[in-house]
Amino acid sequence: MKRHRAAAALTAALLTLSLAACGGGKAAPTEAVPETPSAESFGTAVQVRRVGAESISTENKVSGRVLAEDEATIMVGISAKCVAVYKEAGDAVRKGDVLCKLDLASTLSQYNASQIGYESAIQSYNDQKALFDQQIAVAEKNVSVAEEQISVTRKQIEVNEQQIPVTEQQIAVQEQQIPVLRNQIAVQESQIPVVQQQIEAAEEQLAAGEAQVPVLEKQIALLDPQIALAQKNVSDTEALFQMGAASQTELDNAKIQADQAAFGRDQLRAQLANTEAQLNSSRAQIQQSKYSIEQLRAQIQQSNYSVEQLQAQIASSKFSVEQMRAQIEQAKFNLTQLELQRDNAKLSVSQLQSTRSSTLAQLEAGIENARSGVQQLDSVLEDVDGDGNVIAPMSGTLVTFNAVENSYVSNAMPVAVIHGETEMKVTASVSEALVPKLSVGDSADVYVSALDRSMTASIRSVERAANAQTRLYTVTLTLAEPSADLLAGMFADVTFHTDRVSNAIVIPSEAILTNGDTRYVYVAVGSKAKYVEVQTGLTGAGVTEILSGLDGGEYLITVGQTYVSDGADIRIVGGL
Repeated sequence: MKRHRAAAALTAALLTLSLAACGGGKAAPTEAVPETPSAESFGTAVQVRRVGAESISTENKVSGRVLAEDEATIMVGISAKCVAVYKEAGDAVRKGDVLCKLDLASTLSQYNASQIGYESAIQSYNDQKALFDQQIAVAEKNVSVAEEQISVTRKQIEVNEQQIPVTEQQIAVQEQQIPVLRNQIAVQESQIPVVQQQIEAAEEQLAAGEAQVPVLEKQIALLDPQIALAQKNVSDTEALFQMGAASQTELDNAKIQADQAAFGRDQLRAQLANTEAQLNSSRAQIQQSKYSIEQLRAQIQQSNYSVEQLQAQIASSKFSVEQMRAQIEQAKFNLTQLELQRDNAKLSVSQLQSTRSSTLAQLEAGIENARSGVQQLDSVLEDVDGDGNVIAPMSGTLVTFNAVENSYVSNAMPVAVIHGETEMKVTASVSEALVPKLSVGDSADVYVSALDRSMTASIRSVERAANAQTRLYTVTLTLAEPSADLLAGMFADVTFHTDRVSNAIVIPSEAILTNGDTRYVYVAVGSKAKYVEVQTGLTGAGVTEILSGLDGGEYLITVGQTYVSDGADIRIVGGL
């Protein structure tokens, strides 16, 4: 019992010292949490840590390699004898320095011949291509012309086929007009005898009237003396009446006789005037009838001419219909010929294109063969001048040099490797899952085991095409503070930070326990352990993001959590 009390006192003393160290002699910041863990309780000894928010990211560690920023590897693609050596490994060289001399007389001669063959192959290709293109253009033009002619011919056929019914309708109308005109002619011819009869009747009336005029004139002439005698009798009877020798009745009778004679003469004169008027009317009627006959004869002549014209038009229209039908047949025949010409032209285009493709493919193969030969020799002579001198392509340090005088250089290994005078870089290969998450400018951590040194770097470039063999993507990084101790070829561990989250609830990964798919932690509430299930997110740098279960401010059990259960007594021995 005394031993337990002594242990409790010692624990309290250690807790007091721990709290003083964490808080500068002040009490632990427990006011923000209602149930603060107690160091005075008895139970399983644990350490706790206040849960808070901070940034977290996923760590992706890959292997990398330190390389010189500028490096030149000199390869000679053939086996050649080295006749002179002017440098050795470790020498500082300048761009353009002669490193050694090779015997390449036959290779240079072969290169010149290959270059001529390559240029000749290109010229032959261009000439054949131009010729084929010209022939194809002519054939395509023939197709186009045939298509245009086919279109015009089809239009002509369509127009003629539409015109034939119209013309035939016109013929039918004209044929219907001919009987009408002939009927008119018959009517007009039948009217002429009638008018002639009218003329004859009018002439007879005219003759009778002309014979009656002298009779009337003679009768009028005979009445004049009678009237004069009757007027004299009236004058005499008036004189006698004045003298009383004649009676009033006698005077009246005399006047009546005189008036009757004058009235008779007036009637005859009126009859004469009427007869003369009738004569004039008959003469005018005769003249009008004669004119009508002339008109009828003219109309008959015109109608006969119209009939002849209609007959001529009908004949012409029928001939036009026959011509149009013949034109349609000829156009259809021409259309067949044009379509055949078009199809032949298309076939010619197709054949020319096929021939062009196969011929140019053969020529391209020849060009590729010639180019391959030239390129192979170019690679052989890339850093070699016309005299066989191997030239330094850049300034730097000759770190590898495999040329030995009077020995042969091989195409299996570089003649020389030169490291430039600039800084080092780091390259790493990443998977297709990681490469989309990397961007130029992102920071990364680089650890070089040979120097036991960590450095910060930034991504300079990310290749967008995978290596054909490894299917990995190359990422190049620039070191923020390069070290003079870095040497090309050193291996490095590169850690990329992705999926960054700011202000996240983060706890040590070791505090999380699992039971199947369930993840849980224990937090200290007073002197008790409390079971809390959590949902995790990102993991990196020994910490894990908590998506749910903890809100921040809790006292998380980080040591001893595997020895407690929900509601178990605990005593805090550190970590606050």
